[in-house]
Amino acid sequence: MGVRTLTRRVRKKRKSGIGAFVLLVCAAVCVKALSSPGVVGRLKAIAFSEDKEVSSGGYPEAVQPSPDTEEHETAYFDPAEGSVAGSDATLYAIETTLLLEEDKPEPTQGFSDVSAFDPADFNIRNETSYAIDAAELLAQPLLISPDHSDDEPDVLIIHTHGCEAYAPTEQNMYEPSDPDRTEDRNFNVVRVGDEIERVLTQAGIKVVHERSLFDYPSYNGCYNRALERIEEILTEYPSIQIVLDIHRDALTGQDGMPYRSVTVVDGKECAQVLLVVGTGEGGLTHPYWKENLKLALQLERIMQVKYSGLTRRLNLRQQRFNQHATLGSLIVEIGCTGNTLEEALRTAGLFAQCAAEVILQAGQTGMP
Repeated sequence: MGVRTLTRRVRKKRKSGIGAFVLLVCAAVCVKALSSPGVVGRLKAIAFSEDKEVSSGGYPEAVQPSPDTEEHETAYFDPAEGSVAGSDATLYAIETTLLLEEDKPEPTQGFSDVSAFDPADFNIRNETSYAIDAAELLAQPLLISPDHSDDEPDVLIIHTHGCEAYAPTEQNMYEPSDPDRTEDRNFNVVRVGDEIERVLTQAGIKVVHERSLFDYPSYNGCYNRALERIEEILTEYPSIQIVLDIHRDALTGQDGMPYRSVTVVDGKECAQVLLVVGTGEGGLTHPYWKENLKLALQLERIMQVKYSGLTRRLNLRQQRFNQHATLGSLIVEIGCTGNTLEEALRTAGLFAQCAAEVILQAGQTGMP
């Protein structure tokens, strides 16, 4: 399987005050022009250092989260092989489409052989003071043990930032409610969660998908609102041991330009995945965060084995991010502001395949 990694820079222009009809007409013309051969080749390539920091843009100043709250998320540019290029416009209109049938991954057949994987290949972005031994954690079994023999759900999919959306394309255009955000669940990360749910369900894993928008109409306080709902669902379904909080990363440069982080799998461009693991170092109680990290490492390992280049650097953070709710809670960032929904949906299927392997094995044997 040929896999290569690319990272591209996407320039955005603010919408003018023109009418919706004129915008739709211009969108069709401009998208066709931008997709013509040779456009990327004419764009200036920009190189970045390994540790270049970028900000988590994408929200109006009035709703920017405070650095000392649960809601603060800082994005880092994670450079990959290849050049970085910029385009001239992001266009908005309204149209809906589904992932093409040929792009939908088949259910996992059997388990991947991870015996040759070297834990030294992990490159964790550790923003805490904790020392992490990936090899030692991988050698320990997961404490979660989902029971797939009954009709009770094993996994909760939720979206603390459900309005997060992607760069519109000719196939998936939408009217934004805020920059890089939409309430339309056909185009935001809720749609990505639908695809993850579909693949997990096909693999025999029962899922509860909470499709509420906790970040609208107010962004501030969304983690508190999401936690209330998580606790309600866990009370209703105590069988749930895994909570996947699906996001879209806000990866921008210091000049405010968004980035597109993409890898090529089987000749198709896919958004990259970033796993975020919280801890209690920020001051909130979270004594079992290492259990979440163990799950993240299992997922990261299988993704690297099956689809090398699909993942960015696993991020260990001081904030808790509601991950104290279970022993298998993670933030899963599918793509960035510059990625398209099509790329994110392809990746959602690939991620769900890998997650299914980990979850099914945990239920059978208590990984690894």
